[in-house]
Amino acid sequence: MTSRVSKFTLEIVFESKEIEADYNRGLSK
Repeated sequence: MTSRVSKFTLEIVFESKEIEADYNRGLSK
């Protein structure tokens, strides 16, 4: 169960990093 929670957390962190990267890319255009 712990590994599932940590995997879920990692996915959320990765997702937010991706969104932030897209946002920064949009600003730099």
